[in-house]
Amino acid sequence: MPRGMSLVEVLVALLVLGIGVMGYAALQLNAVRMSEDTYSRSQAMAVAQDLIERMRANVNSDAVLAFYTDAADWSGTPTSPAKSCSDPAVPCSPDAIAESDIYQSRRYAQTMLPTGDVAVSKCNGVTCVTVAWNQTTPANCKQTERVNGDRGANANCVIVEFIP
Repeated sequence: MPRGMSLVEVLVALLVLGIGVMGYAALQLNAVRMSEDTYSRSQAMAVAQDLIERMRANVNSDAVLAFYTDAADWSGTPTSPAKSCSDPAVPCSPDAIAESDIYQSRRYAQTMLPTGDVAVSKCNGVTCVTVAWNQTTPANCKQTERVNGDRGANANCVIVEFIP
């Protein structure tokens, strides 16, 4: 009558345990990736909402709205505005406020998101704020892009439509 377990039984038990541990590790890795994606999306929504509130407070004419939606104002490296609008004793023009808003929004996107960027444009009769991060730029944002069931490289963005 044999006693104990054979070496084959021990190896099979270790194989089953190893497969279970690898499955659990893959599940944890996927959960971390999804948490990072969710965090980035919430940060992007915060940047977009902040910019929308800034625009609504400042847009009082089509000329000011055109300043915000001019693509040239959103390209290149963000530079400090020519005039600081942080001192309430010194009045600023709507264009100077818009320039400051654009600078602040771009800086927020860059500090809150990995390679974050933001842009405002006209789309479908409304105004769109696009916030993108990772490999995505506002110009190539495709929120619904899928590659083999996963978000594609150009899906790391949010687009918020609003009426100023």
